[in-house]
Amino acid sequence: MFELPQEAIFFSIISFIGLFFLLIGSFLAFYDGDVNLFGSDIDIDTNLDSPNSDFDFDDLTQLDVGDLVPSFFSLKVFRIILLCFGLGGNLGLYLGYSFFESCLLAILISVGAGYLVYRGYTFIYGNTIYNSDNPNMINREAKVILTVPKGGLGQIAVVVVGERFIFRAKALDNQPIPNNAKVKIIAKEKSIYIVQPILV
Repeated sequence: MFELPQEAIFFSIISFIGLFFLLIGSFLAFYDGDVNLFGSDIDIDTNLDSPNSDFDFDDLTQLDVGDLVPSFFSLKVFRIILLCFGLGGNLGLYLGYSFFESCLLAILISVGAGYLVYRGYTFIYGNTIYNSDNPNMINREAKVILTVPKGGLGQIAVVVVGERFIFRAKALDNQPIPNNAKVKIIAKEKSIYIVQPILV
């Protein structure tokens, strides 16, 4: 009967943990969710607009892609590091390296892969996400998460690259827009997005 060495089991478990987080993140992203652990990923959320918050929505005009891209230590990158660490370790064992040498190979491969993924996120977010020089939220579809009252302000959620961002919004014609309605972002006035319902 074939038996895996304990070292191979160790590396395999780490790989499976990384794969598990990767699948969970993909599942949540499919349903307009996100994975924000360790406080590494910025989520512009409703509590930021509370009376007790020091965050000024006008400051959104000062954000750039560097503020929104996941950090190297975010779960998005960490799960790739875990997956590649396990794969790299098992590769080392397959090539006949000792456990220590396999760990060194695993570290090199996982950190390298994590850095490539991080740079990939930087590139993708730089070409898709809102920043002060290139407000790419315009013409995107969004979902109303806080009813837009007649002539007043509500909130919309926009999903970009599996990440959800929340902004204040008002209707183009000042008419009410119910919760969960799909809208299209038409324009932006300071920190407020102008939206129009998408008729289905």
